[in-house]
Formats: sequence, C-alpha cells, structure tokens
Amino acid sequence: MRDLSTIKHTIEDNRFSIHYINSIGYMRGPHAHPYYEMFYVMEGERIFFLNETVYSLQKGDMILINPNDPHRSTYSEALKCDRILVNFTEDFIQSEVARADVRLLPLDRPSRLFRFSVNEQATVEELLQRMLYECQDQEEGCSAYVRASLVQLLVLMYRHERKPNQHLTHSAHPMHQKVSEIAAYVTEHYAAGLTLNEIAKRFYISPSYLSRIFRSITGFHFKEYVQLVRIREAKRLLRETSLPIGSIGETTGFGHTANFNVTFKKITGSTPGHYRKSMR
Repeated sequence: MRDLSTIKHTIEDNRFSIHYINSIGYMRGPHAHPYYEMFYVMEGERIFFLNETVYSLQKGDMILINPNDPHRSTYSEALKCDRILVNFTEDFIQSEVARADVRLLPLDRPSRLFRFSVNEQATVEELLQRMLYECQDQEEGCSAYVRASLVQLLVLMYRHERKPNQHLTHSAHPMHQKVSEIAAYVTEHYAAGLTLNEIAKRFYISPSYLSRIFRSITGFHFKEYVQLVRIREAKRLLRETSLPIGSIGETTGFGHTANFNVTFKKITGSTPGHYRKSMR
C-alpha cells in the first residue's frame, strides 16, 4: 500500500476534501461546518461528542456528520488515533445521488455512528484510499473517479444501516454516559429555566464537578450548550413556522425578546428576522 500523506487534499474549490491524520493527543474544540463530514478511524481510539451523545470510536468506526451539526472530538486514554476525514458539499455529489434508486442524500436522520464489520472495513478503507490517491495525483477524470467512489461508500453505509441487529454501544465510561444523559435532558427540556445547580441536583453531581466534566467532554460550558440547543430549535421554528419572533423566543426558553435577539445574533451572526428572510 502506498504511503498516505498527512496533507489535506482538495478538489473543485474545496467542494470535496480528504485528509489522513496521524497524531497523538490532538484535541479540537466544538465546531460546525456547512458541509458533510465523514470521520473514519483507521487505528486507535477517539472520543466524539455529537447530538447529545458521547461516542468512543475505535478501528472500523465512522461518524457521519450532517451540515451545521455542532460536534467535538478529543483523544481517549489510548491517545493515538489514525483517521481519515472526508468533507463534501451536497452539490458536489447531487447529480450522482439523484440517479440512485435509494435515498442517499439529503439524510433523513441525524448525524450518527456506523460500526462496520471486519469485511465491511476492508471495503470502506479501499474506497477511502482510492479517493485519497486520486486527490493526491490529480490526473484526468479525478473528480469523476472520486464521485463514483463516494457514491459507492454512501451505498455501503445505506445498506449497513438497514441490516438487522445493529446494536451500537456509545461509550462504556460512566461519566461519558452521564454527560450524554444530561445533554439529552437539556435537549428535551430546553424551554425550562435550566440552571447548572438544578441539573447537578437532578443528576446527583456537585455543580463544580458537573461544570468541569461537561466542559472537558463536550467542549461547551453548560450555559453555552443550553443556549446552543435553544437557538437550534429557534432556527427550526423560524424556518418552518410563521410564529412571531417574540413567541419563538418565549417558546425556546428565552424570557425576553431582547435577550433572544442578542443571543441569536451572537451565535448565528444574524438577527432572527434576517435569518427567517434568508431561509425563505
């Protein structure tokens, strides 16, 4: 097998990129991006926080992340993790998936974990390596070759997801499970007046320890995460309903419209009114 470069390779003005990473102890803060991401573990282990869940990724695991979903990865006790990251915009692959006889994109389910069997891992890694080598060499037909390989990978993931008995374990670490439970509780009760002290009491943790461990695992301060969940729901209501902006602010847990407007602009860079207009 050829050596895999650690350089990030892009084609078509960054509409597709692929990056092999071999690092120890690397940690990235919470972030989101307007394109899809595939995070595949070649060797080692990685901790991932995504959609209210803490995952412990090992060899053969892949996280598929929808556009604009906040996420964060960090190293585990194993420290070392060889991984391949694939980023692509929906329009890069749109015409190819439109011809497919099954729905590959847009995804109708949240970002999620795929835990491939040993046989599936061999196929996944071959497809990833094909795309990496094509982007390295940039020969004629490179984009077509990469699209074809990406479609094959999406079909494989589609089939994998529909196999019976796909029981996925997230993370065996008890504190990871506790943080996942707390994040899920925030998502379900975002409209209530959630405070750090209240949640700490409910989950039998001291407020100071909860604050520290929540920030360590998710990358978010607790209050920051609550605001993020509320704004995510507010964006959905602005897109999909005609509710007044003040009502949306109250519905999503903001006591005053002014507070809602300030927080919305701080997180999204736009006012609620401008966001609604841009989505319509």
